Amino acid sequence: YFNHQQAETLHRWYNSYFVGGGYRSYSGNGGCAYFMVLYNLNWYNLNDVSPYSSPIVIRVGYCF
Repeated sequence: YFNHQQAETLHRWYNSYFVGGGYRSYSGNGGCAYFMVLYNLNWYNLNDVSPYSSPIVIRVGYCF
């Protein structure tokens, strides 16, 4: 994240444990599209420094 007080970029490691579910749909060319809704179990412990703005994370993508 970027620390505005020190005007420098700091790199830190954060443990985030997610639970949730999703849907995957295969296409005819061997690829797939997916949609996931995940909940970050550690978000409330890290909410001041978490890289996520909410405990709910939505991921959408395509595999090929």
